[in-house]
Amino acid sequence: NEGRGYVLRRILRRAARFSRELGFRKPVLFELVPVLVQNMGEFFPEIKENKDLITKIVKAEEESFLQTLDQGLIKFEELAANSDKVISGDDAFLLYDSFGFPLDLTELIARDKGMTVDTNGFEKNMAEQKNRSRSSRKNINQQAESDSYDFVSEFVGYSAMECESTVLHVEGNIIILDKTPFYVESGGQISDTGIISIEGKGYDVTGVKKSGTAILHFVDGDLSKDLIGKRATANINMQRRRNIMRNHSATHLLHEALKRVLGSHIQQQGSLVSPDYLRFDYNHFEKMTPEQMTEIEDIVNTKILEAHKVETLVMSLEEAQNKDGLKMYFGDKYGETVRAVIMDNNYSQELCGGTHVSNTSEIGYVKITSESSIASGIRRLEAITGAAILHHIRKLESNIANEKEKEADLHDQIKRLEKEISDLKTKELSSGLSDISSESVEINGISVVAKRIEAENMDQLRDLGDELRKGFKANGIGLLGTVVDDKVQLVCVVSDDIKNSYPAGKIVGEAAKFVGGGGGGKPHLATAGGKDVSKLDELLETEFVNIVASFNK
Repeated sequence: NEGRGYVLRRILRRAARFSRELGFRKPVLFELVPVLVQNMGEFFPEIKENKDLITKIVKAEEESFLQTLDQGLIKFEELAANSDKVISGDDAFLLYDSFGFPLDLTELIARDKGMTVDTNGFEKNMAEQKNRSRSSRKNINQQAESDSYDFVSEFVGYSAMECESTVLHVEGNIIILDKTPFYVESGGQISDTGIISIEGKGYDVTGVKKSGTAILHFVDGDLSKDLIGKRATANINMQRRRNIMRNHSATHLLHEALKRVLGSHIQQQGSLVSPDYLRFDYNHFEKMTPEQMTEIEDIVNTKILEAHKVETLVMSLEEAQNKDGLKMYFGDKYGETVRAVIMDNNYSQELCGGTHVSNTSEIGYVKITSESSIASGIRRLEAITGAAILHHIRKLESNIANEKEKEADLHDQIKRLEKEISDLKTKELSSGLSDISSESVEINGISVVAKRIEAENMDQLRDLGDELRKGFKANGIGLLGTVVDDKVQLVCVVSDDIKNSYPAGKIVGEAAKFVGGGGGGKPHLATAGGKDVSKLDELLETEFVNIVASFNK
């Protein structure tokens, strides 16, 4: 969104708008890349070498802009209808901020309609947005920016995590030392915290800032001027610093892996190196695939396991510019002397002023935890290293255990609901059993009932059989049948007074044979099954009476 890239984006979006006016509703500009290569590739060989990448980027940019172009054009018409020949700065900024319309595109559309745009008002809105963005990044130590401190502090934190020093200056809650291991936030790496001890008393350092050549340490509470000239011991939080170093070195490894997997166009657009995690912003035109993410992790962790020594070289800017493979970027500001951090000469060489591990093996392991879009063409990767991965695994295990517990609770709830539904169904079906007695046939003074019923399973059928049996006062035999999963299910019940003469187990066994099955049970209640569903109705309507009658012979 700035510099040369933004100029290209403005040109592409203007072209996308023209393609829409010509009737194209889908991305079309990317199809012209081969024509560009054919005509200009001889003079600009880099576009021939990167034809596929350029095609993907142009297509992604078209797709992104076309998603909001129609809504933006509709919004422009609304704004134009309520404007007196001038699109206000507020409205132009709305089109830019909400619909991605560069100012020159809004001016072009306005000019086509005989209108102008309040560019001064637009620039005012842009300036206010930038000020809001800057304000959101300010920290509690900002008051130091307006002060000037004529002191020199030597930073020894590359090689030491504690040092003896002398107090040069005290003001409010600020201490300035002649030497300090405390790193000042820079290049995405956050400041160190720790303790400064003076004459046996410790002062917690909560922030560090640089002002000119002085390094300011912010502590809890105000300090006495009497401390000036005293000897002090400065100790940084070593575990916190080690975590920061792991994450910073991992950032370099990730940067190179991103270039190798996603393409040489990848450049760092921002970063955060903290003790808990790292964040790396980079330019890319599409979401990373799971396969690409795995490949990047594999590359980085291979470099960690190879245990490469991490070298730091201080050199002149001219030497750095001539060093093969060293990452330097157009537009970045470098001093006359620069510091290069190297992790395998054939892999990662990068200018950096931050603190790093001495060997890649100290990083332990890198795990990418998220990848997302933060702006058009800019993506953000977050990752963890070292002990943070153990905490991450434990958190995942806890989440899995919680999900399993929820799943078990849901299964229990489903079972309870199924039982309630089954009970309601049984109750509904059993309410009709009282009418079955009127359909009974008398055989040798015994009331015989046989009925097909829509039970859902054998348990429900058995419960219904119990209900039917309760309805028999004496001399009663009943058979209930149903079909479950294309199989016959039967239950036979007999009243207590005749169960020895007409045992349910034997009766149901004979009935089951008729439908190609078998079964048995107790004298008062027995169950059976069969395969021949086609004979169930015949069994219940005629054959069961014959089976019962045969028991009296």
